[in-house]
Amino acid sequence: MATSNKAKSTQLRKLEVGTSLTGTFTKIGQLSDTNFSTGSAQYLDATNYDSARKEYIAALDDVQDMTIQFQRVVDDAGQNILRDACFASPRTTLFFKGTTGQGETMTFESEAGGWQVNGGANTVETAQATVRPRNIVWAGPAPQGGG
Repeated sequence: MATSNKAKSTQLRKLEVGTSLTGTFTKIGQLSDTNFSTGSAQYLDATNYDSARKEYIAALDDVQDMTIQFQRVVDDAGQNILRDACFASPRTTLFFKGTTGQGETMTFESEAGGWQVNGGANTVETAQATVRPRNIVWAGPAPQGGG
């Protein structure tokens, strides 16, 4: 008997940005790639010549930078909030809400740390911004109405 593939599509994934956690979020348009992650604790190899076996000790949780990639649209409000925050001095704290294709949400806050616009011959212009999430909260999909 064949088993069907239960892999989930990334289609309909979205990332929104706002200036407060309880305010209005604005979608970052033309999103093409991003990772939603909680980070994980690192383990340091503490093995030495007196060790009877490999020894590891726990280190701090490490939430890596998140790269947000999209096709650049100069009049996209979400992209422009992100761009303006990248060049603000002092850095502006932004609030983000990511939604997976299955409706799970990840909210976090971060300053925007980098902005880059790319483009080659015969391609659409792309851009990316870098953030380092903190105060990450994951939530399951909203319940669907039933009969």
